[in-house]
Amino acid sequence: MSEESITNAEFCAEERVSPPTAQRYRREGTGPAFYRLPGGGVRYRRRDVELWRAARRVEP
Repeated sequence: MSEESITNAEFCAEERVSPPTAQRYRREGTGPAFYRLPGGGVRYRRRDVELWRAARRVEP
């Protein structure tokens, strides 16, 4: 069974961030885990994005 993955554009749309911001997250290591495709594209596993989002949650 393969895990669902999303593109960088999908990640940016879901998180409401610009592509340069997503690139900065990758460069600085502050975003979700990702993998780079041979042609240079980026993919995120859906589960990694969900875990990253949960870790950023702030309780009032």
